[in-house]
Amino acid sequence: MQKIALWCAVLVFIINFFVTPKTEAALFEPNNKVGIGLAVPDENDIKDAANLVNGNGGEWGYTTLIIQDNDRDFSKWQGVCNKLRTARLIPIFRLATHLDGGSWVRPGNRDAIEWASFLNKLNCTTKDLYIVLFNEPNHAPEWGGLVDPKDYADTALFFAKTLKNTNSNFFVMLAGLDQAAPQRPPNYYDAGQFWKDVLAVQPYIFDHIDGLVSHCYPNPGFSASPHKRGRNSIGCYEWELSILSNLGISKELPVFITETGWHSNGGNLAENYRVAYEDLWLKDFRVRAVTPFILSYAGAPFEQFSWKRSEAIMKPNSTNTPFFDQYYTVSNIAKIKGNPPQNERVNVLSPLPATLIKNSSYSFQLWLRNQGQSIWHKPDGFSIDFVKKPISDYAFSALYNVEPNDSTIINLNLETDSQAGAKDLSIGLFKDGQLKTVLFPWIVKVMEPPPISVNLSVFPGRPYEGKATIQIFDSRNKLVYEAVDVSFVKGNGYISGVKGVTIGQQYRVVALVDFYLPRQASLIVEQKNEVTFEMLIPGDANHDGKFSVEDIFLMPTNKKLYRSFLPLLFRPALGSLFSRI
Repeated sequence: MQKIALWCAVLVFIINFFVTPKTEAALFEPNNKVGIGLAVPDENDIKDAANLVNGNGGEWGYTTLIIQDNDRDFSKWQGVCNKLRTARLIPIFRLATHLDGGSWVRPGNRDAIEWASFLNKLNCTTKDLYIVLFNEPNHAPEWGGLVDPKDYADTALFFAKTLKNTNSNFFVMLAGLDQAAPQRPPNYYDAGQFWKDVLAVQPYIFDHIDGLVSHCYPNPGFSASPHKRGRNSIGCYEWELSILSNLGISKELPVFITETGWHSNGGNLAENYRVAYEDLWLKDFRVRAVTPFILSYAGAPFEQFSWKRSEAIMKPNSTNTPFFDQYYTVSNIAKIKGNPPQNERVNVLSPLPATLIKNSSYSFQLWLRNQGQSIWHKPDGFSIDFVKKPISDYAFSALYNVEPNDSTIINLNLETDSQAGAKDLSIGLFKDGQLKTVLFPWIVKVMEPPPISVNLSVFPGRPYEGKATIQIFDSRNKLVYEAVDVSFVKGNGYISGVKGVTIGQQYRVVALVDFYLPRQASLIVEQKNEVTFEMLIPGDANHDGKFSVEDIFLMPTNKKLYRSFLPLLFRPALGSLFSRI
């Protein structure tokens, strides 16, 4: 049996792996294309990145980050995701191995499984998790010391299938290529020839790829004009798409420019970036994101690409202008408020009743845990509401800064109407008035108010005759119903319909009679109910619900209380005496 089970598991894996469906990732709008690359995703750099890419009206810009295989620390990277969420940044994760000598180690198939498992644990900022499969494999140091298009194609396809089979929301892209590289194998490979050789080995690899990563540097010398087009320009993706089209790739590939930028000697950098964004990248619908290289880097080999001054990196607060001019120019470009899809999952920690009573007022508390990706915040349009709004008189309390894995209490106050029967009171999470997810289907039965028979006696055991007040409190000690002047004959009182309660719930019922100490009893409400209280004891002269010294001094001044208290003093055997008082 164990062998059969093992072979079945292997068969399922083979079917899933080799019959991976073609992918067509959904692209959201509106989309804020502006981004930046980060060398180290610490809190300060994330804040600076957000001020840059989301400046002047933007939200949910992009940032490219690198994760090495020896740095797959879940706690660290989940913390990074949480900071990115607060900053409203979308990460593009470029996978990397680790250096061995002067080269990056080639990844293997086992690495794909480990990467998929690690990435699938992260609860990051958006529904799609953007993943780039390594870096510039047409450079020998980036692929184990030798350029090998066949090995990259086989490895990348295995990674893509493994990732997609693990999570269909993984947005997988092949590595960006160095388009300035010459054709000098095994150290360098021309980008066009590299694509040709990849597709010769794996002609259907793009069936499992969601977008195109381009490294569009303004070459030669990282200093070409922003008006230049074609290969080795800031518009290099157009050449790259043309190459792929000529090689038979008809799939429309959204473009992610994860690396671009001018050398510090590349002229007026601020003007170059303004022209690049406003005249090309922001206008081209094919471009989804542009993350120039790099926000902050001190020292060799990339200091000349850093947007932050080295003295500001080494000595924070040492200058009033910690960034070069391009930072402020790009920050001031008018941005779009992006609206990326996010997974919304809610765990409801408190039950709601299956029945309600008509013409009643209710107050419920909903304990909710945010297990999705967004931060529930009223100013951002998040709210809790009925899905179908079957009743008009109700109110939910607001949501404020409920982050993933946090819990909150939502108060619901509602009034039922005079109509009995089933009602759909399903509750949902909304954003900007649009339903994001149903918390739970709440179908309730609205019933007629249930009656309660009440039995009261007074010391020394006589059935109570007179008026009483009956109060009902819920588990939170909130008064949900009160009946005043309930008539009692021979110890029996009757309330024809109790409102504000729910069938099957336990309540505390309190009987109040003038000059007697209160009595209470527990009651689980059903369709018909009876409650019997312990015998009423006199002694509450000051109506404070307890017996005290003050009651003793007030007793002689109150004839009714004095008469009711005598049996306690002289025992029932003197009944003939106190009956004449």
